[in-house]
Amino acid sequence: MNMSYFNAIQTNGIVNGTAAAAPESPKTHRKAPSASSIGTPQDATGNTVSPEFLERFRADLMAEVKEEIARAKQDIIDVIRQELQRR
Repeated sequence: MNMSYFNAIQTNGIVNGTAAAAPESPKTHRKAPSASSIGTPQDATGNTVSPEFLERFRADLMAEVKEEIARAKQDIIDVIRQELQRR
C-alpha cells in the first residue's frame, strides 16, 4: 500500500499543506411537480389521496412518534436508575 495515500487519508485529505478536493455528494434528480398535480395529491400508483386518508395517516404517524418518544424516555430513566443503584 502506498503510504502517502494512507497519510493523506489520516490528515483529512490535506496533502502537502493544501486541502484535497472532496468528492461530490450524490445529487438527487427530482421531477418538478406539474401545476395540475399540486392541487390533487396522489399515491405511488397514481390514485388520488383523500384528505381523510391523509388525516388518518397523520394521526397514525403521530401515535407512532409518541410511542417511540415514550420508549426513549423510559430507557433513559432506566439507565439513570441503574447508574444511581451502582453507587
